[in-house]
Amino acid sequence: MTNLLFKKHFCFTNKSPYHETIDFDVHEAHFSYYDQHAKDEHINPLLEHISKLEEALYNIQVEQHWLEAQMDSQAIVNEGMSKRVLHKALWESAALIEAREDV
Repeated sequence: MTNLLFKKHFCFTNKSPYHETIDFDVHEAHFSYYDQHAKDEHINPLLEHISKLEEALYNIQVEQHWLEAQMDSQAIVNEGMSKRVLHKALWESAALIEAREDV
């Protein structure tokens, strides 16, 4: 029996705005004969697992975007608070200096 080479195509979609490189190996040695091909009952569990992983990854990305938005919002609030605290400290210092001069 001769070893036949077959060209295989694998398609992946990436819904993320980030480009990813996928590296994988395909092993066919578990079939005892070359005329045996992968059947749906072999592939369907893998496709279901890939679908679950894709959904989990999407949920993680949504949560990351939400956390980034929260972090940006907190940074804006923090900056505003810092300015108010500085102004309050300056006013209190000026009031203390003026009160000391009056004594």
